[in-house]
Amino acid sequence: MEVYEEVVVKNAAEGLVIRIDGMPIIYKAKPLHTLDVAVIGFTEGEENKVRELLLGVLNEESNYIQVGRVGTGLDEETKAKLFTTLSENRIDSSYIEADKRRVAFAMVKPTVVVEVAINELLTENSKGMIKNPLISYSEKNGYEFISSINGTSLLHPVFKRIRDDKTVNNHDVRYKQITDIAYIDNSNTSQNRELPKSEIIFREVYTKVGKGKTNVQKFIAWKTNKEDIDDKYPAYVMNYTNFSPTRGEPLKKDVRVSSSKEQVLELLNAFKEKNVKKGWVLQE
Repeated sequence: MEVYEEVVVKNAAEGLVIRIDGMPIIYKAKPLHTLDVAVIGFTEGEENKVRELLLGVLNEESNYIQVGRVGTGLDEETKAKLFTTLSENRIDSSYIEADKRRVAFAMVKPTVVVEVAINELLTENSKGMIKNPLISYSEKNGYEFISSINGTSLLHPVFKRIRDDKTVNNHDVRYKQITDIAYIDNSNTSQNRELPKSEIIFREVYTKVGKGKTNVQKFIAWKTNKEDIDDKYPAYVMNYTNFSPTRGEPLKKDVRVSSSKEQVLELLNAFKEKNVKKGWVLQE
């Protein structure tokens, strides 16, 4: 403990590697970090209980960086309590995120702050720099995707507690909690530039009730208005979402891009012809 205090705590080393003479065992001793984060979505596990929470922090421009998710550490009482609270704050959102089961997170108003513990923040993996979604939020439009920025992956996140003493603001759930631990360079990314807003050119939602559950199909196409500014953006995008709660794989998504408005609408119409059959009702 004296060595740990001197090397890690006082001199800010990453941690200690501990070896035992004559034994093929190595221990790593690292500090445990905690973060206060906003809950921006959840998935349901057992009936009327949350399974996982979708987490975000606020940058100085009051946009959210989606930093990860957590399910470990939630006891049964907290799962039920959070389900009740979050269900009352569900919102419609064009931004969609899915868990490992490909079940879509129910997006919620950012009103709940929780504390999570992590072992480490990773900024790179075998594919290169880790990216996090940068998203905006408004009462009118819900969450909207802005861009992908250099970010982090939370290593072994564990839920600790609900922070009723904190609110969702630029201080309590600030992004600097993360950048104080890990260096992240976003000096050359589009988040530092004001980009034009995308324009929806087609949107239709169909529903069908079966076995007491509501199935949903959503068709959206938009013009990004960013293709001349940032070559990472296509000119046109179409997104098809098919959600069936009784299916083994509840959420199915397909995304297509094009430089042509005519072509992207042709792709979208082809998806409609293939998937919208008898019984599906167009929602106003």
